Amino acid sequence: MMPLFQLTDVSHFYGRVRALREVSLVVEPGAIGLVGQNGAGKSTLMQILLGLIRPSHGTARVLGHDVRASGIQLRGRIGYMPERDAVVSGLNGIEYAALAGELCGMSRKQALRRAHETLSWLGMEEARYRRLEQYTVGMKQRLKLAATLVHDPEVLLLDEPTAGLDPDGRADMLSVLSSLAARPDKSLVLSSHLLGDVERVCTSAVVLDRGQVVGTG
Repeated sequence: MMPLFQLTDVSHFYGRVRALREVSLVVEPGAIGLVGQNGAGKSTLMQILLGLIRPSHGTARVLGHDVRASGIQLRGRIGYMPERDAVVSGLNGIEYAALAGELCGMSRKQALRRAHETLSWLGMEEARYRRLEQYTVGMKQRLKLAATLVHDPEVLLLDEPTAGLDPDGRADMLSVLSSLAARPDKSLVLSSHLLGDVERVCTSAVVLDRGQVVGTG
């Protein structure tokens, strides 16, 4: 079986700050938790896997492809849910989700159809035509997940998907992620500093501390 991703001696610097330190790792497909405190290097690692940033040193491969050479092609096969808000003022929910699909190469018609299907599956029928400025934190998190799923990617990179949610919203989000993790055609990497989230969704974990891998399994 081809590894989901493989890192060899990956380091990354922001000026003099080293976010990742000589990380070497092979991860098989499945539901993987990426665990560590804030500042451990989780978001940097995710952005390297997505090809959004290039490692300062070392090599990273996702689905067998070098992210330096194949970042654009890989992004069509990966769904990324960032931790920060990524909403666009002036759009409603269906427009936002469809835009995400078009940016991944879908036609306008196909993107709209998939946006409706994805928002319905996430229980957002009533909110799909509401302006994003009117969305609650929980609605924004579900919308970001819809944008992650709209092009039906085989790999999901989820950065703190329960951030800011109340207990009920967190439970609902984890239920959705658990159903995605159970699908044989999907792999997901869930980044979180909350061990309960990882235990609920994932079957294995990678533990980061100050930019280094300190545990896997």
